[in-house]
Amino acid sequence: YAVPLFSRYILLFLALIMQVDAYGQLSVKTLKAERLNGQIILDGKLDEPSWNLAEKATGFIQYSPNPGDASRQNTQVSIAYDNDAIYVGAIMYDVTDSVLKQLSPRDDYSDYSTDAFGVFFDTYNDYQNATEFAVTAAGVQIDGIIKFSNRNYAWNAAWISKVSRNDKGWCAELKIPYSAIRFSKKAEQLWNVNFYRVIRRHRELSYWNLVSPTIANNLSQTGRLTGIHDIKAPLRLALLPYVSAYAENYNGANAQTLNGGLDIKYG
Repeated sequence: YAVPLFSRYILLFLALIMQVDAYGQLSVKTLKAERLNGQIILDGKLDEPSWNLAEKATGFIQYSPNPGDASRQNTQVSIAYDNDAIYVGAIMYDVTDSVLKQLSPRDDYSDYSTDAFGVFFDTYNDYQNATEFAVTAAGVQIDGIIKFSNRNYAWNAAWISKVSRNDKGWCAELKIPYSAIRFSKKAEQLWNVNFYRVIRRHRELSYWNLVSPTIANNLSQTGRLTGIHDIKAPLRLALLPYVSAYAENYNGANAQTLNGGLDIKYG
């Protein structure tokens, strides 16, 4: 048992060495987002022309159970955007009948027999904070805040996702409004990004950009997302009016009160 385990870490070390560039830094994968020229219908089918035009992220690498090995199945991911949202389209190639899709609670799939796909965005390139959006093969959403390698799934955002199955495996489409993420006011956006896939029957977790289990901070091992420009954050203003009434009758005496107000949240 010790020999295969040692061999796997040798392969992981060689994979890391191969990603070191001329400046001694780990090189990273790059994906260009496609600005939409039309509309994407969220149905989980990825049959719009924009998905065909967009660049494809491929070559996922195992994080577990065999760090550094290629994923057992191919995965293809593209990103598009418009003035309102980021769109993520993913094809998880597989034997369709082997895809596991047990229903699970929102934000929890790790203890359930289901495959999953996810993305996280580090929009300020600080390698410390990111937002995660994922969906299981059963269509259950997962979202959270990542700080270094710690995830907080108590955070929930408003976004849309759809999944479908076909003779190639299963697909996922995600629409993430700009109201769900934070980013700079620069005309040209450069974000850190990574995608992951869970193949439950193999207990496999793989990432697009290599993530080593020997490095504590997963966010320091992300790819780059380019091509996003001239987007603006929406006005984040919530108005919550309320009213309350109270009436009392005691020993023939009546009393009434009426109160109202408005809570305002601006972000």
